[in-house]
Amino acid sequence: EGFGILAYAVAIGGIIAVNVRFGMDMTLLRDLYHYQDKSKEILVASVILRIIILIICFSTLLILNIYSVVTLSLGQLLVAFSSALIALQLNNYYDFLGNLKKSSIQNMVYKLLYFASIWIASYYVELSIDIIGWLMTVTLIGYLVVNYNSVNFVSIVIDSESNIKDILFLLKENHIVWITALLVSMAYSVNQLIVEDILGESDLGIFAASYLFVAAILMFYKQISRAFKPLMAMHTHGGLNDGFMKKYLFGMMGFGGAISITLFFLSDFMILTLLGIEYMSSAEVLKYFSIFVFMKSVEIVLTQYFQFSRSYKISLLTNATFGISTVVLSIYLLPIYGVIGGAIAMSLGLAIGNAIALLPYKEVV
Repeated sequence: EGFGILAYAVAIGGIIAVNVRFGMDMTLLRDLYHYQDKSKEILVASVILRIIILIICFSTLLILNIYSVVTLSLGQLLVAFSSALIALQLNNYYDFLGNLKKSSIQNMVYKLLYFASIWIASYYVELSIDIIGWLMTVTLIGYLVVNYNSVNFVSIVIDSESNIKDILFLLKENHIVWITALLVSMAYSVNQLIVEDILGESDLGIFAASYLFVAAILMFYKQISRAFKPLMAMHTHGGLNDGFMKKYLFGMMGFGGAISITLFFLSDFMILTLLGIEYMSSAEVLKYFSIFVFMKSVEIVLTQYFQFSRSYKISLLTNATFGISTVVLSIYLLPIYGVIGGAIAMSLGLAIGNAIALLPYKEVV
């Protein structure tokens, strides 16, 4: 149940993070490449826009909490805030500068410090959502300070001539991508809220425990896709030959297939070894998530292509299909199959979304 309480706060923070990013996590590198003469102005405008959205969204959450529309403890609010604050990181700018390795190391060190602080705290005191919330917030702020200082962000702000026009440009360029991201969040954060509403916090904890392994794999996928972002930017700008997409797509499918097979057969061992026998009920859920892991290896390439080529309509359609299908299937399957129904819903929802995306196959590859 305690894990469910944490997962609930993370899910709310995840929804806020989607709004804060405003689709720029998918498109900012493209815009930096395509408008290199205004790269500093675009970067500064993106940070200002994200901060404004964060203030609006979190203030709204606080007001809803005060009036008991939602009920979150201080620790849950800190967890939600940290889960949203991560959207301010400058990964796309590091990629633009060709410093993928540097930002990856920063991210790894941040996560190691966070988990180390959790482990040390658990040795001396009984962990609570409040302690976890404070540790998440402090370690994340430290990471962001390093993340911004390493690119001399203050100097960039001083040197740039960013104005309201740049912010309006980002709003215009990204509003469809933002809506698309909100629809995708239905399959992730909103879906977890549905699990909590239908099955309760204890079952949400089981669901979230199995999804931890999926999230770790998706983080690895994300690093691979980040490495290919500059190439995708060049490909969609006419700089690479047509064979690039085939190699990228089928390479990711092969990699995803190998991981999903491993996940399916080793789910019991992974849950028992890393989480303990009390979470063994998560192992069966993880088996069904192995299908999702494979489907995600396809989706991540297609989505990246659609975003960089500004094919917003097909991106909106496929992600809307994914998000809505997942929610509808979850509402139907959760009462029948329990937590496993949530994993089945996400896997089937993504499969349907991928099928829609692959209709214009010749255009993609």
